[in-house]
Amino acid sequence: LLMVYAAPLGMSRLIDFVDERHGGGSLSGAAIGYGCLVALGPLLSACGDAQTFNNGWLMGTRIRAFLTHTLADKALRFDPCASSASVGELTNLLAVDANNITIFTPGASWLFLEGAQLVLTLALLFYILGPGALGGLAVCLVFLPLNAVVMRVIKRLQDRLMKQKDRRMAAVSEALGAIRTIKLNGWEDEFEARIGALRAKEIATLRAFQNLGAITSTLWLCAPSMAALASFLVKNVLLHEDITASQGFTSLTLFQLLSVSMTFLPAVLNQAIQSWVGLRRIARFISLPDVDGLPAAAGGGEDGFVEISRGSFRWSEASIGKDAGEEGEDGVAPLLAGQANRPTASPPATLDTISLLVRPGELALVCGPTGCGKSSVLAALCGEIPRLGGTVVCSGKISYCPQRAFVMNATLRDNILFGSPY
Repeated sequence: LLMVYAAPLGMSRLIDFVDERHGGGSLSGAAIGYGCLVALGPLLSACGDAQTFNNGWLMGTRIRAFLTHTLADKALRFDPCASSASVGELTNLLAVDANNITIFTPGASWLFLEGAQLVLTLALLFYILGPGALGGLAVCLVFLPLNAVVMRVIKRLQDRLMKQKDRRMAAVSEALGAIRTIKLNGWEDEFEARIGALRAKEIATLRAFQNLGAITSTLWLCAPSMAALASFLVKNVLLHEDITASQGFTSLTLFQLLSVSMTFLPAVLNQAIQSWVGLRRIARFISLPDVDGLPAAAGGGEDGFVEISRGSFRWSEASIGKDAGEEGEDGVAPLLAGQANRPTASPPATLDTISLLVRPGELALVCGPTGCGKSSVLAALCGEIPRLGGTVVCSGKISYCPQRAFVMNATLRDNILFGSPY
């Protein structure tokens, strides 16, 4: 940060030295020192910037690896019935939100450095131009509140954009998961239209986001030139003070630094907002309640021993997503609500003080009507349903084949008989 000002201050002193010097003779050591500041200052500043970015990218890569591991681990442990989290949302968390945090990490230090550089530059302008720098300060004070309003609007647009991305990815994932049903019923055009409508809304928000960013960048690029013009007019026209060569060239160099600060600062603030939004979304996903997982006693005793002793289990009362047929925020109903592999709007299944004992080598068959809790028993053995009381023991390894409804590319009779003789 200090090396940034070595060239402007060295140039100021070097111009003063040239103005005060009369006649020939050898250069003094001070003049050589001023020249070294002008030459070496930008080089050392560039080296410092490169080192800062290198450390930032190393830290960002580690943060990305940590977030990827944390999200993948959480996806295996969280209770899917306690939230509306979907495969599409998890994809966005990994591909978009974690990436936004990674991109912001190298520039995180610039959030402080550019702010400090902006303050120091204005202070040096006051030192060089005196009260004339009030013109440039007035221009900056006009732009700063405007930038604060724009940043709030950008944050709202970023939140809306990420929600629209989640809805689109959920629709795409749901369509891909039920692609066989879609093909058999000829629903391709309907699904394409619904996904296209979600994408159109996302593009509209993205276009507004980019247009606002372009307008903000244009204003900040014009601000330094307007600040320099205002400062020179105040000093020369209003205060009737002459501007020396040293003051003029040094002020122009400082206004160029002001331009860099006012150009990078909005970009860094924009990245900070995107990173903050992504961090909140990741924190919200990580804070979801976990299921019990495999019981602690798993692996003890003879392989194949399964026991539930007076176990009570209950699905989380918060249902995932919306009811079948219920419209979302943008008026579009879920594509295939019946195809979702999660509880519907019906009351959560509850198993109250059940007991089950299966010894090694035995074959157990659980029978009952639809909705009586057969799948919940299997989920309890796998640790996928919250346990309220009792104990569960599953010795050895567990393999689970979930029930999936599907239709074979065959006749109705073959689908019903499933290979059995008629």
